[in-house]
Amino acid sequence: MLPPEFKDSLARTQLFLLGVWAVLLASCVIAALLPDKLFSHAPPVGDDYPYLEWLDEFLWALAIGTALLLVWIRQRFYSVEAIFEASGRPREVPVFGESASEQSASRVVYFYRSKMLYALALAGSVAVYGLFLALIEPGEYQWRLFCATAAALLVLFYPSRTFFEELIKEYERRETMREWR
Repeated sequence: MLPPEFKDSLARTQLFLLGVWAVLLASCVIAALLPDKLFSHAPPVGDDYPYLEWLDEFLWALAIGTALLLVWIRQRFYSVEAIFEASGRPREVPVFGESASEQSASRVVYFYRSKMLYALALAGSVAVYGLFLALIEPGEYQWRLFCATAAALLVLFYPSRTFFEELIKEYERRETMREWR
C-alpha cells in the first residue's frame, strides 16, 4: 500500500493534466468564437497561388487523420492495462519516491501523464489546423468545425479522477500480488 501523502503527490499529476486539458478546451472555444473580421486582415490571397487549394485539402486530410488516429488509439493505448504494459518496458524515466514501491508507482503515473499529454496535444492541434485554414480562407467557416472537432476530442480524452484512482488501485493490487509470491 502506498502512503496517503504519496498518493496525494501522485494525484497532483492528475490535477496538472486537468489544468492542461482546461486550457486547451478554453482555447478551442475562444478560437471558435473569434470574429471573422479578425482573419480578413490577413494578407489577401489571390488566384496566383495554386498551391493553396492543395494546402486546404492537406489541412482537411491532416485534421481527419489526426481525429481518426485519436479515436483509434483511445481504446488500444489509454486503458489501465496499456499503461501498465508501457511502464514495464525498459526505459529510463524520471521517478520520485523513497521506497521501490513508490518509485514504481511514480513510473506508472509518468507513463499515464506522457500518454495523456500526447493525446491532448494532438487534439489541440486540430484547432491550430483550423486557425491556419482561417488565414488561408478567411471568408469560410470551416475553421470553426476544426475547433469543434478539437473540443470534442478533448472531451473524449478528459483526464478523469476516476480513471486515475483506478490506475492507482490496480497498481496497489499488483504490488500486493508480488508480495504474496
